[in-house]
Amino acid sequence: MESLRKWLKKYEEAHYDGFKNDLLISELDNEGREIAYKIKKELSDVKMEYYSDARMTKDQIT
Repeated sequence: MESLRKWLKKYEEAHYDGFKNDLLISELDNEGREIAYKIKKELSDVKMEYYSDARMTKDQIT
């Protein structure tokens, strides 16, 4: 859960900066997907998507 808290804080800071740093957004989205995959592994019987606020895209986590 600590990794999720840290990631949320970084994403929040990027949001308030207006998502100006494209490289940072890519790194944060990759990290967010990794976290989502870990959660999905623990909760295998749920459907999960990752939504990027910065890019307004969603990915199915399988």
